Amino acid sequence: MPVAEVTYDDIQKYLYRLNSLQSKYTYRLPTEAEWEYAANANSDFTYSGGDVPGKIGEINTKTGFVRVNKNSVPNKFGLYHMSGNVAEICDDTYENYDGTAIQDGYKVLRGGSYNTRETLAKVKSRDKVSTKAAHLFIGFRLVRETKK
Repeated sequence: MPVAEVTYDDIQKYLYRLNSLQSKYTYRLPTEAEWEYAANANSDFTYSGGDVPGKIGEINTKTGFVRVNKNSVPNKFGLYHMSGNVAEICDDTYENYDGTAIQDGYKVLRGGSYNTRETLAKVKSRDKVSTKAAHLFIGFRLVRETKK
């Protein structure tokens, strides 16, 4: 199950702690461009892994957790659930593509979630979230880099 219901600020605290425990790797949130590259996996699909939106998961109303569909398929890079699981926070400030700020204090969301419109699960779609907001349908995926 993905980590969800955390704020951007919570993620930064987690990354600080995680990186202080590591000697070989550094962990961080992906940029919006890195996220799209990983989701697209050198393909031209509408969704990560294909052109048809698969049923990624459903929410368990008793626990509040998302149960991921075990029959889903990975994309060409072997990554699962980049479309329609939880919307994933990227490390970019939400701006127009020309670089003008739309609203301060917001980060980019990619991938859509199990409870958003299907269009937000498309690889090319984007949304935003406040750095102070935590939602059950928003989570994150990390990038791991070897320390230099």
